[in-house]
Amino acid sequence: MDNPQSNGTTIDDVLSAVNSFSTRMDERFDRLETDVSVLKSDVQVLKLDVAVLKSDVSVLKSDVAVLKSDVSTLKSDVADLKADVHELNQTTITKDYLKESLQELKDDSMIKIRKTNDKVSHVVRVLRDTNVVSESDASRLLAMEPFPMPK
Repeated sequence: MDNPQSNGTTIDDVLSAVNSFSTRMDERFDRLETDVSVLKSDVQVLKLDVAVLKSDVSVLKSDVAVLKSDVSTLKSDVADLKADVHELNQTTITKDYLKESLQELKDDSMIKIRKTNDKVSHVVRVLRDTNVVSESDASRLLAMEPFPMPK
């Protein structure tokens, strides 16, 4: 029964429409297959990029571990240096302290020299008064002392 449908569509028209639809679907599938192929390629590139990034991160982690060790060593060295500086500050003689000490030593030495000078002067006078040395010898001896004494 080859009846045309009431709206005037024939089997050839239906087949032509199905064929047209099929062709459009084939074209869409071809585009989809191309798009999927491109996406697969992009995913492969991304996978390689991720692998490189993982490797880089691993290297960076190793570098950070080395840096942590270096910083730890530096901290220890700084602590040792601080202790050394503190010790130096505790034991270092300052210029003012040295000046004061030298002045005290000079004063003590001057006192001892004056006492010795007084003793030598007294001995020379005693020797002169007892006529063991002459007046001119006594004057010369008294003039030779660190602090010359009057006659």
